[in-house]
Amino acid sequence: MTTTDKPNKQCNKCNNEDENETLYWDNELDYPNMVDYTCLCQTCYNKLSMTTDKPNFITVGIDEIRKDPTHRLDPKYWIRKRRKNEENLILAKKLAKHLILHRLWNGLSQKKIALDLNVSHQQYQKFESCTNDILYIQVAKIFKNRGWSTEILGSNPYEVLNEWIKRDYTRQDEQGNTIEYSSEHIPKPDKLTKIENAWKLLDLKAKKNYYKNDK
Repeated sequence: MTTTDKPNKQCNKCNNEDENETLYWDNELDYPNMVDYTCLCQTCYNKLSMTTDKPNFITVGIDEIRKDPTHRLDPKYWIRKRRKNEENLILAKKLAKHLILHRLWNGLSQKKIALDLNVSHQQYQKFESCTNDILYIQVAKIFKNRGWSTEILGSNPYEVLNEWIKRDYTRQDEQGNTIEYSSEHIPKPDKLTKIENAWKLLDLKAKKNYYKNDK
């Protein structure tokens, strides 16, 4: 496996430079600070397939290359294009809502969370807006630093919010009756308003942000 500053212009195995050849780009580009541009041609990929159950490569067919020749040797473009679909958009929004929920509920700024990842607050902002993909290992790091459980990430963020409201804002009246949160009985918490507004904005812009870099 080869690590270089620029994409290879040929198959790493046989040096094939055929512009009409189907390309197979290595799909291990999710590790921070790693730029792995390993590329295989059809013939070499077939040989690898005979010895590996599931070769971890992205296929870029001849027809796709002809339609988009300027990105022929841009592995990140093709991998991002494969990864970004409607199903993954739903997951990205869910994760973003959990990040927003945990941050605002605990009164934290994007700048403070960004420090957990050693990135700028602008970069972190792109994670919450679904503009850039955030890796699970990065989410796990945030949650570990803040003492939050990652198990909650599989839950519906709206249900989590409702549970937290019941937990923190349920009270008893003078007769000992339990009164759950309601804007009729308890003033709406400022952080709840911020969370709801942030989620609404995400719902409006997430799709556009998510596919923004694929054009």
